[in-house]
Amino acid sequence: MIPDKNPFRPSFGASPVQLAGRKFEISSFNYGLVGGVGSMQRALLVSGTRGVGKTVLLNEFEESARRLGWVVIRAYADAQMVAQLRDSTIPEAIEELDYTVNPGRKITGFSVAGVGSVTTQLPHNQAQPSLVSRLRSLLKAARAHDAGVLLTVDEVQAASVGELAQLATAIQDLIRDEYDIAFAAAGLTFGVEELLDHEGTTS
Repeated sequence: MIPDKNPFRPSFGASPVQLAGRKFEISSFNYGLVGGVGSMQRALLVSGTRGVGKTVLLNEFEESARRLGWVVIRAYADAQMVAQLRDSTIPEAIEELDYTVNPGRKITGFSVAGVGSVTTQLPHNQAQPSLVSRLRSLLKAARAHDAGVLLTVDEVQAASVGELAQLATAIQDLIRDEYDIAFAAAGLTFGVEELLDHEGTTS
């Protein structure tokens, strides 16, 4: 006889079979997603020591967004975070919307992990799109399907201040333009506190 699944799964990033004690955080985030542009719950930063379930909670936020039909994209906290988003992750998400969903139909949310095969190649005389222009294109495509976009970053303390400042500025600009974008990040307490001390990452 196969034993019942252990609700505790002590491995990196794996969500437990049953998640306990996180109902308030998840319901608050859900409220933000349905609450419209400008909702404070659409921008969340989870901090804590290793092993307390930060990544698991981030996974739950992603699943909540997918259930609402949102597009979920992951950014990876390294020196190439912005370039990876701009040149690969976001183009891949746009391609998914273009080729797998008919315009006018509400989508069943999907995720792009940022390690796909789509990479843009531009002619030498063509200007490189910026992060904000790439995100705007994705958000326009998502809007055509009555969807929004959730961008998540795990281990955010590993990202450079400059990369995070670019990301924060782009998200702020898109919120000002009334796009349905949400942001959730998780990181170690000491690293998150250091990042928050820099003005450029909290614009």
